[in-house]
Amino acid sequence: MQIAGVQKTSLIDYPGKVCTVLFTIGCNMKCPYCHNKQISFDFAEQPEAMPMDDIFDVLKERAGFIDGVSISGGEPTLQKDLVDFCSEIKRTYGLLIKLDTNGSNPQVIKELISKKIVDYLALDIKTSFERYKNSLGVDGSRILESYNIIKDSGVDYELRMTCYPDFIDTTVIDELLPCLNHRDRLFIQKCNNERTYDKDQLELFENIFKDQGYSATGLRV
Repeated sequence: MQIAGVQKTSLIDYPGKVCTVLFTIGCNMKCPYCHNKQISFDFAEQPEAMPMDDIFDVLKERAGFIDGVSISGGEPTLQKDLVDFCSEIKRTYGLLIKLDTNGSNPQVIKELISKKIVDYLALDIKTSFERYKNSLGVDGSRILESYNIIKDSGVDYELRMTCYPDFIDTTVIDELLPCLNHRDRLFIQKCNNERTYDKDQLELFENIFKDQGYSATGLRV
């Protein structure tokens, strides 16, 4: 595992739980609003990974204080040993595991679910599925496949829609509505970029979903 950093204690990254957050190195998308671009893609040399012994020392130290681990990035499913790493956390510490993902590797998500080693999934919805290729260079059908795997898994999950104007507007939302499920817990989020929507516009997006029966839609600003 290539892990660049650790937040030892978080009260907000795993809903209803106290967790430790692990940030993996590298991402296959280059979102203009990325909060962690220094470890995701915007580096001349790849950041140095923390020794795994140090990671496990942190988890051992925090095991009595936290409920789980949130694995974020970057994009965690790019890590070739992610499944083994999560299995080790479960086996050794009995902690809950939350995964933040852009959904581009559905088979990894499917394996984590089938082996019952992930307890909560947060899937980013960056634009409509047919627009992913032009906007981010990734096949949107893979994101849709991940969404369907997660939706049907029985594992708790949320969708996160960070509203960058080039990727999200009312037309894009109209394209997404038929693809999603009314039971989805969807969060509309403000993006970390000079080009962003104000709160009123984000509330408009939120209300579009709610008016179409997506009652579990919320706003994060």
